[in-house]
Amino acid sequence: MKSKKTLYQLFLIIIVVLIAVPASATVIAGPFTNPSNGHIYYLLDANTWTEAEAEAETLGGHLVTINNQAENDWVYDTFADIALAQGDQWADFWIGLYQLPGSVEPAEGWVWISGEPATYRNWDIFEPNNSSELEHHALMFGPTAPGRHSPRKWNDVWSIATSPFGVVEVVPISCVGFEPPMASGSVVVKKNRVLPLKAQLLDTGGNNVTDSDIAAFPVLQVLYDSGIGGDPVDVTDDSLPAGQGTDGNQFEFSGDKWHFNLKTKNYSAMGTYNISMISGDGSEYMINPKCEATFVIE
Repeated sequence: MKSKKTLYQLFLIIIVVLIAVPASATVIAGPFTNPSNGHIYYLLDANTWTEAEAEAETLGGHLVTINNQAENDWVYDTFADIALAQGDQWADFWIGLYQLPGSVEPAEGWVWISGEPATYRNWDIFEPNNSSELEHHALMFGPTAPGRHSPRKWNDVWSIATSPFGVVEVVPISCVGFEPPMASGSVVVKKNRVLPLKAQLLDTGGNNVTDSDIAAFPVLQVLYDSGIGGDPVDVTDDSLPAGQGTDGNQFEFSGDKWHFNLKTKNYSAMGTYNISMISGDGSEYMINPKCEATFVIE
């Protein structure tokens, strides 16, 4: 049992940490795509595990789930120099591993916040050890670890520690591409026309994503490029649906595909119009790769 003095010291440490903690975690780098799995990653500024996970969820993901040594190394190699450049004395990384309440200490009950069943572990020597009896969340040691611990290895720590950076992983929904005629290059439009946009969305298991799988339906985005320089202009608000699709630019699901029939009536300026299907709510999911097509007004 801890002495009253030790408990009082722990209490003071907690108060100091809570006073010092920033209000919320924010993105400082990313997105980066891991070529081995197609997932998207971000680096958050230093904050608590809880705040980092909350920000990860607003991005449509969770703190990273690490499935193998290759992913562990990719995360470290991608973010170590960025974290070091922030001037933090530790430059460690929160990962999505945490310990279920009531688990046998120190090694039992560790699970991923994403719900994935990944069994890979990369604990440092003598870790986890729950040395403070409050260490129920995991981090990866960063580039300043030598002399303390081993870079790339993991440690169990308090969730209210505010020095680690958060690594976010977003598992995107993929679009397999618009179907013909929108799949065969730019479509030339010389007068009002209806362009049928039709595509499938797939989850990482290759399963069809339907209107019962997501709350925010995918939406249309139209960017106009005059061809004379300058950034493309978002002209999505000028889009008109014809039979399928909504006035709010949402795609509609029927059969096993998402549909939007786009009238070109409101698009008269000569140039190229780039069409994309994008997420209706980036905090729920992301589409990567997107479905994209173009039409040209001559």
